[in-house]
Amino acid sequence: MGFADPFPGYSALLQVIVYGAVPAFAGWQFVRLRRALHPFQLEGYKRGRYLTWSGANRRRVLLGPGLSSKKPLVMTGRARRLRACATFLTVTVILGATAAVHLAAGWPLDVATWALATAVCFWALPELVVAADWLLAPVQAAINARFEKHARRTLGSIGPEVVAVTGSFGKTSTKFAVAGLVGAKEAVLATPASFNTPMGIVRAINENLAPAHRWFVVEMGAYGRGDI
Repeated sequence: MGFADPFPGYSALLQVIVYGAVPAFAGWQFVRLRRALHPFQLEGYKRGRYLTWSGANRRRVLLGPGLSSKKPLVMTGRARRLRACATFLTVTVILGATAAVHLAAGWPLDVATWALATAVCFWALPELVVAADWLLAPVQAAINARFEKHARRTLGSIGPEVVAVTGSFGKTSTKFAVAGLVGAKEAVLATPASFNTPMGIVRAINENLAPAHRWFVVEMGAYGRGDI
């Protein structure tokens, strides 16, 4: 902006930050986001529940160890979009804040702002995930509506008898026990693993329900009104 460097090597320092440190941190953040996305997926992408859990388990989200769950993270299209968007937000926050302070005040506040913004993005990883989910909400709603429409059409055309299992404990085991009792293996579809969210059930229908299935045994989790 026409100002002289405050000390020799200042321009080189800024280039190292912009072209080296920020991309390196963004790459690390991209790796860390996999661990942060797992509990969000387990909570059915419910932002409030996820933030409550993250607040109580901040160190685990930031530094590990990862969750040992019977349902591992599945890198669905939604998870990949959230990971990419949260990484983009990380870069935008760090570079945006640093550039604004650099233009307004210059050295040393610009470098201090870069360090502070990087620390904030490290600490606020769950919040970045939620912010990414909020930004992508219109896109996700349109995708969900399309998948749900297809699932309703498939379920209606095949017309299996539906057995729904819900409750606080033992849903998955009960579901598989029921599936083994109601009919021959090739005539029964049970939702896989512990899939019990609305979109998990929609995915099971779209990917697995076939005309040969006379029974559909489905596990339903109730995290909020309208989930069942």
